[in-house]
Amino acid sequence: MTLFAGVFLDDRSRVELISWWRNRVGVALLDLIYCDHVTISYAPSYEDVDRFAKLKGDPCTVRVIGIGIDEKAQAVLVETFPFKSMNKFPHVTVAARHGVDPVYSNDLLSREMKLVHGPELSGSFDLRDT
Repeated sequence: MTLFAGVFLDDRSRVELISWWRNRVGVALLDLIYCDHVTISYAPSYEDVDRFAKLKGDPCTVRVIGIGIDEKAQAVLVETFPFKSMNKFPHVTVAARHGVDPVYSNDLLSREMKLVHGPELSGSFDLRDT
């Protein structure tokens, strides 16, 4: 298991993102629906873990600014406030095919991305194990 820091969407925001995807993007969702978090830091240093532990539960805003779609996964590019992701393409994996790891969204967004004006979502900061 690996520790990671992330912004985890609240239930209302998860429902809103799925609804927005279905109504605005108009592409059927793939097999496994995720819509749960934005990774801020994967395998953070000990110093970062100490700093992140103090932020646990802090609120965060997530704004959808892009989408990526292919036959393996669907993801949204996001901006997060006040926390900034260390990912080159900060994202929420919306859905994926069986057998496709959600981390694939990084590759997807590096190749296939369309900028959009999407919803503003909310969540909270947390540290979790993969």
